[in-house]
Amino acid sequence: MTQYDPLDQFGELFISAVRNRTQWAYRQIENGSIRVEKNRHDTIQALASSPEHKEKLRQIVEATIDDCLHEFLFMLENNYDTLELLFKASDGSVINVAETSDGLCGELYTEDGWIEKFGSHLD
Repeated sequence: MTQYDPLDQFGELFISAVRNRTQWAYRQIENGSIRVEKNRHDTIQALASSPEHKEKLRQIVEATIDDCLHEFLFMLENNYDTLELLFKASDGSVINVAETSDGLCGELYTEDGWIEKFGSHLD
């Protein structure tokens, strides 16, 4: 993990361990490289029957992944009084992720947000 401020260190881990791995797994299912239950594979193959459908399905899957990340961060941010996510940074400091950010969901977006900085761009 690169030396960023603790919140960005969490963001790098969150995006690489959740978003990037989930996108990679979907691509592997899509091209048949990893086995999943037959119904799921058949459904993906049927929905992705043409290049246009394949691209549209991929966009929907990737947008859904990002929506899930957003909702998870929103939950942390709005339940800070009953739910804490502590992160130990590379310098040994420990932060409460929700309290450290002035808008946790917003950390995902913009040209210097976590998705842009740490996301895999698989095309």
